[in-house]
Amino acid sequence: MTQCAHKDAEQTVDLRPIFYISQWQEKDLEALKSLSEIGWPVLMDAQELQAIEDPDRLLQLFNKDQLQLVSCEVEHKKSIFSECVDICGQKGWTHLIHINNFSMSLVEELKNVESHILENPWARIAYVPQKREKHTNSAVVQRLLDLGEKDYRNLKSEIVVYPIFYIQNRSFNKSDLFVHEKLLIHCLRGECEHKSFSVDFTEKTKTDGMKYNWKKTLFDWWLIALTSLQNSSRPLHSSLSLMMGVFIACTPFYGLQTFLIIACAFIFRLNFAIAFLGSQVSLPPIYTLIVPLQVYVGFQLTGTPFHFEGRWLEMAQTHFTAWLLGSVIVGSFLSLILGSAWYLMQFKPSHSKVTWSGNMRGSRLSHYIMSRIIKWGGLPSAYFMLYFIVPYFYIFAPKARRGLNEYYRYQNEKVNWFGRQSLIVKHLYRFAQVLVDQVYQALFSKLVFNITYREGEVLKTFTEKTSQILIFSHFGGWGLTAQGFSRKSFERTIYLIRYRSSKISTESVVKESSSEKIKILYFEPGEPIYMGIHEVLSAGNDMALMGDRPFDNNFELVPFLGRLAPFPSTPFRLAKTYQLPLSLVLGFKENGRDYCLISRTINSKDQDVYGAISLYVEMLEKAVRAYPKQWFNHYSFWSKRPTRPDGSFCQPSRYIIKSIDSPSKKLNIK
Repeated sequence: MTQCAHKDAEQTVDLRPIFYISQWQEKDLEALKSLSEIGWPVLMDAQELQAIEDPDRLLQLFNKDQLQLVSCEVEHKKSIFSECVDICGQKGWTHLIHINNFSMSLVEELKNVESHILENPWARIAYVPQKREKHTNSAVVQRLLDLGEKDYRNLKSEIVVYPIFYIQNRSFNKSDLFVHEKLLIHCLRGECEHKSFSVDFTEKTKTDGMKYNWKKTLFDWWLIALTSLQNSSRPLHSSLSLMMGVFIACTPFYGLQTFLIIACAFIFRLNFAIAFLGSQVSLPPIYTLIVPLQVYVGFQLTGTPFHFEGRWLEMAQTHFTAWLLGSVIVGSFLSLILGSAWYLMQFKPSHSKVTWSGNMRGSRLSHYIMSRIIKWGGLPSAYFMLYFIVPYFYIFAPKARRGLNEYYRYQNEKVNWFGRQSLIVKHLYRFAQVLVDQVYQALFSKLVFNITYREGEVLKTFTEKTSQILIFSHFGGWGLTAQGFSRKSFERTIYLIRYRSSKISTESVVKESSSEKIKILYFEPGEPIYMGIHEVLSAGNDMALMGDRPFDNNFELVPFLGRLAPFPSTPFRLAKTYQLPLSLVLGFKENGRDYCLISRTINSKDQDVYGAISLYVEMLEKAVRAYPKQWFNHYSFWSKRPTRPDGSFCQPSRYIIKSIDSPSKKLNIK
């Protein structure tokens, strides 16, 4: 496997794929040789191993700890595939390559899977045989495949590469027959990309003993509809589809328009759903306005004197030739207008939605009033006002609510939806308390909160001459923790990074000011920060960075609360480059005015980047388990692809395949 040589200029992300083989047979043992030569770990159902006559023969094909057997208890409700996905999230595997027995011989064609994953790290990749003898689900779908629905065929395959990050929030029961179909629908409806590669192999599918399954047929039709919409989302293609529907709707062939749309959509490979939407201009209220216009235009084209005869529809039927010519002109004009409007409506900004920012909700007036209450009424009055503010924030902050729902679903899987809503409201109240404390502290020059340094030796590191990198988190009162450092008699200065915002931000409300011990470096979103950091460290000062939110193109997918999550690697790469110690710092609010700080110092020389991030994540997860209401990453941390402060996706210069320590030989899922 390719190994990652550390270079700060290299914006690399490690990928860790694993195979999962389901429904295999003893006759496929020879074909597994080529799979074992790739060197990646393999997941198999332990019950499948017990079903063969000579299990030792299978074990001899793989290296030590390469084969991982998954055992699922009988009373367990989850399917074996869901268990494999959970294991991947817990152990750090980023891609699950699912291979079914129907296409086991295709493993010979998987020699290029590494390059395909590196080129499409965020995509669902399907390996499709060039020829198929017969579809296994329904004759209707087979007929559609024969008619040219190649996109649907490419999306459904017996060999699929799943990015764990996009499917780890789905779970399936043992009785579910549509696991991969539902995963496909989930990927089609989300931001997951789709890639397919043809392989030189004729797939032989089993049809003996298979009965017609109407549920499967409904799923197939649903997939075809989604695929049609997904693959017809190009502005020009969908606009032509709409124009065709509008034009046919304006023709005099009322009652046959739907059949004409189906025929034209098939002949010209247009989107039937969008064309049918355009045909709705022929609804009676609208059509009563279109027919008179068509008849009038037709009379003008034929040179016939126009005389209104009482009823437009009867008049149109009497002068059918004029009506037909008028419908061509009016239909062309109307379809051109609506098609152009549809074309312009489909253009969207090229950058992605911002998953996080430094902006605060509310108007400047509301923040001013709240700051006056804090100043004149003190903390008790401000805390009381939060009982009215927090419910408003819960209702009108859907992104934060969605992110916290995801967080508490992984933090405590036993809590139902109603229980999570109660936890979210309490979580937001604690978050608001911490913000109020920061505003209150900014009113005084001396420290008015009690900060206890419980664990770690971070204070001793400030007395040393060597610079260090401090790793903070959006956990508890990290802002007050930094202010606590400024009150200590340290010789060095701590530098923090802030991104400027045109809207109301935390620093504009708290009115943070650079003291002698704490300086703030302001950057525009998307602006390079490395030169500023280099100047700080070269001058012998300390640099404080956030460790739980990617802010540039460097990140790693690390197991956190049992799921893969993106964590920035820049702070750890900088420590490795400059050979500086890392101080992991977490501060949290206890009761009243009491805050507590815990820390951990890591020697960057003894750890690689991924290992240092894992130690930080381990410390953060322990704190989150103990104080679940004080982690303030209010966005979908486990399901949204990481973005930079300017809203664009984090795009490392390259991805690399790297193996990790394999889990135990046998995993018993309880």
